[in-house]
Amino acid sequence: MVQHIPNVMCPNAVNLNVVDLPSKQYVSEEALIMQLKGQMQKFKEKFPRETKWIQYAPQDGDPPMPQWEHIYRMADNVVAMSKYGQFVFKQWFGLNTPYIYHGVDTDTFKPLNNRPKELGDKFIVGNLNRNQPRKQPVRTMMAFAKFAKDKNDVALHMQMDWNDEFGWPLEYFVQQYGLQNKMIQPAPVGIGRKQVANIYNMWDLNLNATGGEGFGLTHIEGFGCGVPSLGCDYTTSRELIMEGEPNPRGALLKVLDLHWQMMDVAAVRRSLVDVDDMANVMNKYYYNRELVKQHGKNAREWAEKNVSWQIIGKQWIKFVEDVLSGDDKNAK
Repeated sequence: MVQHIPNVMCPNAVNLNVVDLPSKQYVSEEALIMQLKGQMQKFKEKFPRETKWIQYAPQDGDPPMPQWEHIYRMADNVVAMSKYGQFVFKQWFGLNTPYIYHGVDTDTFKPLNNRPKELGDKFIVGNLNRNQPRKQPVRTMMAFAKFAKDKNDVALHMQMDWNDEFGWPLEYFVQQYGLQNKMIQPAPVGIGRKQVANIYNMWDLNLNATGGEGFGLTHIEGFGCGVPSLGCDYTTSRELIMEGEPNPRGALLKVLDLHWQMMDVAAVRRSLVDVDDMANVMNKYYYNRELVKQHGKNAREWAEKNVSWQIIGKQWIKFVEDVLSGDDKNAK
């Protein structure tokens, strides 16, 4: 994202490739935090004292790990990625932060009307995420199996790495839930954005039933393509799907419980999505295709007005200019 804004809005800006911290390097969140503290200190020593450091930080569950406060307070400013994130920063760290949503290229992620002919009139439910426990892919498959048990014109598209070392053996669950004839083969890992947009355009519903979202990029990518989203009634999905006009842009899924995870992961609590409710919501859309169209239209309109890169880029440029001029009300 930080590369996209300068390229689109400020051609003379320079990107500094100052950090490369792939999560797979770290055994624990504690180790990641310690490494980041060291990196931030090196940055401050390397660049001029007048350099301003702005952290753009997600919050995908609460309460957050308290150790992250050290990282946030090393920056000159912190920007949340959502209203939910803004709440977490205030509630748990006492930080008054602005929020700026992530952006989406609405010229690439747009309705294309190019669904492959072989799919015909099938009702397609899609999930584009990383195959990892937080994204709850197995519960998605459980719910789809309940929804699809009496239907021959539906399909599930799990666009992710089915062999991810941090994920589930999805082929096993295809067999477990009898979905052999109702799955769409995922595209190879590493495809480009235009191919991703083509995938969204195959779908009737974007099912993003995760345990928590720091933002929820797949929601707004789908919105750009005119596809309504289903998301857990927790964290940022609430505001992306339901708040602001026009709405709704999909539906919120019931949460059975918020369960506590080990302190070695990014957020302490995750939502556990209600599988029966997920199946019922899919049925609601399946039997009312006009609702799919209307919520998809709402989604596209909202994305163009609120999260296109032209909108988000201008917000960032103004914020940075305010910080540099000392005009930022949220500066620490």
